[in-house]
Amino acid sequence: MTPALDLSKIQNCSSCIVANDFTSALTLCGEFLEENKNHHYGILFLALTAYLMGDTARSITLLEQLHEITPDTQEVVDALAIIFARSGNLGEATYFAKLATVLHPDPNIHNLVPTFFRDFASALTASSDSGKRISSALAFGKGNYAECVKLCKNDIKSSPDNWAAYTLLGKALNKLHIHDEALTSLQTNLSGMHGPNSDALLEIAFSHRKLGQAKDSLLAYRIAAQCCTDLETETEILSQIIEEISSLDCDTSTLHQELLKRVEAIVLEDVDEAILISGGEDMASRKIRIAYLSDSFYDCSKGHFLERAFNKHDKSKFEIFCYQQNTQSDATTSRLKVLANDWRDVRELDDLTAAYLMTCDGIDILIDCIGVSRNQRLNVIAQKPAPIILSWLNQVDATNLAAVDAILNSESLSKGGISFDAGANLLKMDHTIRSERSEDTPLIFTTLCELENTTHDTVLAWAEILKNIPDSSLLIGGPGSTQNAIREKYTSLFMNFGLADRIFFHNSQQDDLNLGELFSMSDIHLAAFADKNINNAAAILTSGTPLIALKDNEKNKNSISTNTDLIEHCGKNEWLASTPQEYIAIVCNLASSYKTINKSDLHDEIIQMPPFQAETLSQDLEGAFVDALKGKGLL
Repeated sequence: MTPALDLSKIQNCSSCIVANDFTSALTLCGEFLEENKNHHYGILFLALTAYLMGDTARSITLLEQLHEITPDTQEVVDALAIIFARSGNLGEATYFAKLATVLHPDPNIHNLVPTFFRDFASALTASSDSGKRISSALAFGKGNYAECVKLCKNDIKSSPDNWAAYTLLGKALNKLHIHDEALTSLQTNLSGMHGPNSDALLEIAFSHRKLGQAKDSLLAYRIAAQCCTDLETETEILSQIIEEISSLDCDTSTLHQELLKRVEAIVLEDVDEAILISGGEDMASRKIRIAYLSDSFYDCSKGHFLERAFNKHDKSKFEIFCYQQNTQSDATTSRLKVLANDWRDVRELDDLTAAYLMTCDGIDILIDCIGVSRNQRLNVIAQKPAPIILSWLNQVDATNLAAVDAILNSESLSKGGISFDAGANLLKMDHTIRSERSEDTPLIFTTLCELENTTHDTVLAWAEILKNIPDSSLLIGGPGSTQNAIREKYTSLFMNFGLADRIFFHNSQQDDLNLGELFSMSDIHLAAFADKNINNAAAILTSGTPLIALKDNEKNKNSISTNTDLIEHCGKNEWLASTPQEYIAIVCNLASSYKTINKSDLHDEIIQMPPFQAETLSQDLEGAFVDALKGKGLL
């Protein structure tokens, strides 16, 4: 017989809420949830407390998630109606208020919920304009960036001194690749706040970077790093800056090392005395426990790599544990949960508790797929919760921490650690568009709209190529290519060469979705010298388009595989250049013999290469796991 649920902590929590003792209420919620894992009563009271402490967006998110799990709980629906009404979102408030009338109260907790969260009439009279800001934040959190822009502009119109709305507007505009307008909005925030704001400064730096203004971007990052000292979020902000400056086209080495030292010092200062190593025992008689710590268990480039790895892991030899740090959840998340043996959400856990949980799970190898980035869990890694810690898929790996044993990259993995599903995850192409062409048809070169990667040397090389190949043109497409400010910048880059009339832009209003159309129109794709994106490279190659790239002198410094790694593992070394001069020569030679290339045949050839075979990635990783265990004498 199931024992009765002990609601004493919920009763005490309710009393603390009525007494405005929200700190104690939070503590009681935490204790109840520890005793009754993820029980909806505890989550409900956690959401109510969050609202009363001013975190409306978090409260609504928790309640909406709870409503999906327990759609018939009247108390949850009541709370949503009240909070939306008091926030000024009367449409959502009315919907939930009507829904509540057909539901029945839960006798266990109905009288424990403070009357504040059951009095809809009072909530309507207390409705305020602040709901506009809350609604815009929710729209942003759900990825409805166009709606967020609309709501922020309305809010600013009614309240011009709402400086927070300018920051949110700038963030949403950046997501929509409208970086010039984003910059204006964010700079307005700084002017109104009369002081540095690290959140706005990070977005300003991002806007400058996307507009190809590397030095202005670096300056904004420096100021953001200076003004976040002693903030609780210092490690988080510094980690984000470290990750983002790594792609700037200017010398960032001094700032990079300076910030890494700061982050390392903060992390090591907080490391508990007790090292939590567990696992690594009796593996001869059981499966090896592999754990992935990631903020990318959803539909994104990292998430796709993880799903491909999970799909083909040998379940007879390995158990897969996942520790989720991402807030987003979607269909990819659901598929990954099915593929994993165990799944833990560690977002709300403190570092020591998260590390202790991994220790209790007896993990043999922990793979850090976050690294030094905004969502970092460096303090968890520093606790050494597994005998072996590896780093993978990170722009900046936490190799400064002694706890990290090695990074997994194209050098340490025997097959490059690269895998793409040519049938499911790449773009569908019309290979006939450029295959059936006459010899006198002018060549179309394509490149992706990435001003931050388009270095001075890149422009010089492209200009030389266009001069050497009469009537050829450069077609620029992808995210941001429809924005006037970006188009004007690209045009100005080629103006001095007298080539502005041979630069064109892909006129797709859905530039995130129509890369397939762009690559289908391409004869030869020119990668900017600083462009190392492997996912774009996979789409380009499987379109049957030759991809010319400059080798990275910093190769294998991190665990992100690059476009040049992919080209190499597809057996196309002749498309890789060591110098700008060689890059120009390769393109010109290829252009002179282009009539011999059939895009459909090239597509068929590419998808037979190892990077496009499903088993490659899992086999590569599993081989590295076994080698790591043998290296430590654990296997």
